[in-house]
Amino acid sequence: VDWDSAKMFLEEAEKLAMESQDEKDLGRVVNMMGSLHYVRGNYAESMRNFSKANDIFNRNPDKKELTYALNGRGLIYLSQHDYARAIEIWERCIRLNRELADDYGLGKTIVRNGFKPLCQDKF
Repeated sequence: VDWDSAKMFLEEAEKLAMESQDEKDLGRVVNMMGSLHYVRGNYAESMRNFSKANDIFNRNPDKKELTYALNGRGLIYLSQHDYARAIEIWERCIRLNRELADDYGLGKTIVRNGFKPLCQDKF
């Protein structure tokens, strides 16, 4: 995928979501923006997007999208060696995945949380 094109389409989607005043649509778009910036290594921008989505989905409950935003934030904390925060977030994701009966999401989160024993001495 061409990063610049993906960014352009997501920025247009963000404008449309803001115009429609549909917060859940906006949350989905900023989640995707978070992922786009994450794969590019723009962690600060990625965190801003995932945090915005997190806020939106706490106000307008959507557990699946909230889990997406939380997982993204957890990955960023992991990349910054902030293991305690990453684990705290992923433990919340595990609870949400179980509530959703989302075995795939649960498996991904458990794998991400699996590094916990390796870094106990880090926090």
